[in-house]
Amino acid sequence: MLTVVSSIASNPTNITYIVSGNTLTLSWPADHLGWLVQSNSIGIAASNSWYNIPGSGSVTALNVNIDTTKHNVFYRLLKP
Repeated sequence: MLTVVSSIASNPTNITYIVSGNTLTLSWPADHLGWLVQSNSIGIAASNSWYNIPGSGSVTALNVNIDTTKHNVFYRLLKP
């Protein structure tokens, strides 16, 4: 019998952020490594507009360049 044990946390967590100059740094706990960061620039209720940020599942912090022409940008974590 094969038993697979997941080391990815299953509980929800918060994303923390820091803004420095034109960079937004998002971070989340190390036990959530493997979760995906998604972004949406339409609106949080636009369920078909969320997309995975490439490479976000292999890190626990992400730097995003701030585009001041976009006023409706949202981020969330998604458990894979």
